[in-house]
Amino acid sequence: MPMYRSRLPLFGALIFLISSCSSTGPITVIDKPASTIEGIAATSSVSDQPSFLRYGELDQIRSLDPLFALNPAAQRVVQLIHEGLTGFDENGEIVPRIAEKWDVSSDSLSWVFTLRNDAFFQDATVFTSGIGRKVNSRDVYNSFKRMGSTGVPPHAARLFVDYITGFDAFFREQHEIYFEQDRVITDISGIRVIDEQTIQFNLSVPDPSFLEKLASPFAAIYPIEAYANKLSAEQGIPVGTGPFRFERALGDSLYVLRKNHRYWAGAETILIDQIEILKESSETELFKRLARNDLDFIAEIGPQMMRSLIDENGKLEASYTQNFKLYEGANQRYQFFYNPRNAYQFSILDTRFLFRNFTFEQYTSLMRAPVIQKVREMEAAPYDFVSQRLAQFDTSRSVINVSFNGNLVAGDFLLQLTQSTKEIAPMRIYRTPLITREILGYIVQSSDAPNEMDMTYGRVQDLLVEFEVKRYAIINSAVDGIRMNHLPWWLDFRGATITREKP
Repeated sequence: MPMYRSRLPLFGALIFLISSCSSTGPITVIDKPASTIEGIAATSSVSDQPSFLRYGELDQIRSLDPLFALNPAAQRVVQLIHEGLTGFDENGEIVPRIAEKWDVSSDSLSWVFTLRNDAFFQDATVFTSGIGRKVNSRDVYNSFKRMGSTGVPPHAARLFVDYITGFDAFFREQHEIYFEQDRVITDISGIRVIDEQTIQFNLSVPDPSFLEKLASPFAAIYPIEAYANKLSAEQGIPVGTGPFRFERALGDSLYVLRKNHRYWAGAETILIDQIEILKESSETELFKRLARNDLDFIAEIGPQMMRSLIDENGKLEASYTQNFKLYEGANQRYQFFYNPRNAYQFSILDTRFLFRNFTFEQYTSLMRAPVIQKVREMEAAPYDFVSQRLAQFDTSRSVINVSFNGNLVAGDFLLQLTQSTKEIAPMRIYRTPLITREILGYIVQSSDAPNEMDMTYGRVQDLLVEFEVKRYAIINSAVDGIRMNHLPWWLDFRGATITREKP
């Protein structure tokens, strides 16, 4: 049994100015209004029990549906509730989860997984009795079939569509044949339910990262009852087999999870009774909560906190070491793309000419040297090139738009990038994952898909800038046992303990 190791116009929103920027140039950021957190205290009071843990996130958590968990913040919560056939441990090694064991053929094309007899879904209202039932092979099949269906993001399907036999045909028919009565492919031929506890995957070509992909939050297994109809899907009650079950939510600002007393690995392995995840839009407010013990942990600090908390050696500033601990994770990659379909009819040379005053050192000078690493510098336009498109651009009537996908590091980079153009043309930053013709350039956080650089969002010839930023998490010094690994979404709170008293 082989084991593999991973290294793995919409613009009708509110406009606000970035107050932390020292320049007064014509740079604005478009964003959706942040969710209020009024009423949290009434919904979730701070407990003095050691089994209560609260952590903070900066990025939006739009959904706890595994297929809609499109950023690390959402994926961190999803993987606390859900599990896949396989999983990762704190060393990044593949371990069994819902699958107790698996066998692979000598040509690596046939994989047979045997499910655990003691894996049960968490108790939830999606079940008629309210009691979670035993996981079976049909649940695994249905979870994969939903990946390829219409109405869900394609990110999960893209992990498997080129490898599992019949997945590509099923996926393409679902997305290219618009009338359901014209579809003839009803199943994924390469996934076969053998019996209640056994399922087989047949691959068209070997996939050395197959076990790693099965451990992704996108490949989490859930009961079909959770998405059986429109109402249950809209109510958004996530149900999995993980160590914590979904309790309640307050908009997208607070999620409450409770210990799963029926966890197959033993409820006694879970020392935390309740987890609360708070979303804050301000790094300052998030850190204030940590400082006054309203939070125990910040899963990923943003650029403002990096500049304040990290010293020139990439370690926690000495003045904070008595109260906090710093977790140093793997580098996260960011890519800034030129949009060839832009409405300004700018070529890539025009775009490079527009950003001619920008150098990567301008951005790294704001960060500490160990935090950020350049992968690809933006090429300068030829010294004798003059952009006619830019010369004809009416800066009194129009602005040039760029966008980011919600991550604060990406937004921070764009803010510094657009500073360099303030004497050339006004720019506006949009916070949206949608790349329309009104967007000249956009920055995304690369996928952690194993063993390959994700070019889902752009072509390699349109890649202008690429860099990596080290991921840091900060923990209250009184908290022990939180485990993390090189994956930005992987967290294990089962062994976490809190030794201080909460106020």
